[in-house]
Formats: sequence, C-alpha cells, structure tokens
Amino acid sequence: MPIPEPRIRRATVEDAAAIARVRVDTWRSAYRGILPDELLDGLDPAESAVRWRRGLETLNPDRVAYVADAGGAIVGFASLAPILIWTLRDNAKARTWYEGLGGVLVGEKSEPYEGHVLNEVGYGWRDPAALIGAPAR
Repeated sequence: MPIPEPRIRRATVEDAAAIARVRVDTWRSAYRGILPDELLDGLDPAESAVRWRRGLETLNPDRVAYVADAGGAIVGFASLAPILIWTLRDNAKARTWYEGLGGVLVGEKSEPYEGHVLNEVGYGWRDPAALIGAPAR
C-alpha cells in the first residue's frame, strides 16, 4: 500500500506521543556515531511525550509547532522560534540541507544533555518562506 503524501498542520497536544516517538527514532538514526550509544539507547519516548505535552499546552505565541501527518501517522515535526534552527555541529546532512534552504550560520553553543555535552550550531533565515513547502529529504 502506498504511503500517503504528508500534510503539514499545526501540532496539537494529542500529537505529543507521536512527536516524541519520531524524535527518539530520528535521534537514534541521525546521531548514531555522533553521540554516545549510551545516550541514544537511553532516550525514553514516554518521558519525551510528557515534555512535549507540557510544551504544547503552554506554547508561547512567538513559537510554532507543526507535524507532517501522513494519513493519520505523524512522520515528522518542527518546533521553531522565529527563523532559528539548531542542530548538532557534526550533523553534516542537516547542515547541508539547511544551507541549501538559504540558512546562514548565526551561532554555536554547547549544552549539557543527559550527562553529555551537545555541540550545536544555529541557522537563521532572513526570509522564512524558504522553509515552507521545502521537500523532505
């Protein structure tokens, strides 16, 4: 059976568990070899779902959260403050994609996470319209 074309829509509180599952699965796939296996294997979708639910219930008006909904299954998500996206410094695929969408490197930071340090880079856009309708890769 063909997979339906994803539809982008605003996230709701009811999407929290699905967003958490996609986040954990994505981190385990994209960051394996970049982050320690111990960190990735210890990620808990249930704990993440609690944080996502709380975040979606109290979402600030200057932030947005969207999901990619493929026939009722959440297959992707984005949670953005105005035109700024952070990714791991060593995530070459994401960095290439953001740069291809016109993103400009605007900052770097190191943050503690679950007993590890995440080295991140931030990309910004002068025109966020470039992010709307961009094909998934």
